[in-house]
Amino acid sequence: MVLVGVSMTDLGAKLKEARMEKNLSLEQIQDVTKIQKRYLIGIEEGNYSIMPGSFYVRAFIKQYAEAVGLDPDMLFNDFQHDIPKTFQDDVSQKLSRVQTRRQISPQSSKLLEFLPTILVVLFVVGVVVLFWVYWQNSDFGKENNTNIEQPPTSFEESETSPLKKEDMTNSDNQDKSEPEPAPEPEPEPEPAPPQQKLTFVETTGNLSTFKLEQAENMLITIEANGGDTWIEVKNSKGAILFGGQIIKVGESTVVDASKEADVIIKAGADIFTVVKVNEEVLPFPIPTEPNKPKIQRLQIINNQVAP
Repeated sequence: MVLVGVSMTDLGAKLKEARMEKNLSLEQIQDVTKIQKRYLIGIEEGNYSIMPGSFYVRAFIKQYAEAVGLDPDMLFNDFQHDIPKTFQDDVSQKLSRVQTRRQISPQSSKLLEFLPTILVVLFVVGVVVLFWVYWQNSDFGKENNTNIEQPPTSFEESETSPLKKEDMTNSDNQDKSEPEPAPEPEPEPEPAPPQQKLTFVETTGNLSTFKLEQAENMLITIEANGGDTWIEVKNSKGAILFGGQIIKVGESTVVDASKEADVIIKAGADIFTVVKVNEEVLPFPIPTEPNKPKIQRLQIINNQVAP
């Protein structure tokens, strides 16, 4: 996740200025784009760390700009320094580090040049050690050791000697010392947050129903892949969240439906439509046919929101 300070950026100031010129509040922008107000505030303040991902940052900025009448492409070009880099930049940096390590690794081959010398030295040392052990165990070695060894000198220490008293005093002090405190138990690691669960329920006609569980948000990404597609997103009460628009090939849109109990996505060309829920691809249960686009509807029930 990209970490950016909370001071207002040039990009955020530009978007806020355009919003104020049109006398639009953040609530009105939220109603138009379906982006939560806290994300809109984060864009204006440059606080991208609260966003669910770097992909959503660019998508949210694009929708915000369109809502206040600004050109997103020109905005991205003029304020590149304010927009977080994507995952591809991280991959290129990792590949660069891998190539650097591969260039350094041939230096280790120099060790192979000294390997024969090292083996010879080890062999000579081993022969010397074996000879010394053999010499120690031979009769000649034992005889020399016998001549050199001297009988140990022993003496008894009386109970009244100063050394004996000092040892007894030290022993008493050790007995009187306080026991060391038991080590504190290590804190148990916090449990990992639950992963979202997206389950297929049933298909009736051209409507397929899914159930979303254990998800904090419900961010729906719709992409046009291979051709243009007509998209409409609304809830079961008929309120339109993304109304009847054509998404051109290569483009995408994000609908924030986190506060909705359920949504229904209507795709006019299923073979050209890719739907993701919190970046998890949602497949079409009804098989698609090449060169035969047809209408399919997907219903997502959000168990985190009461109906």
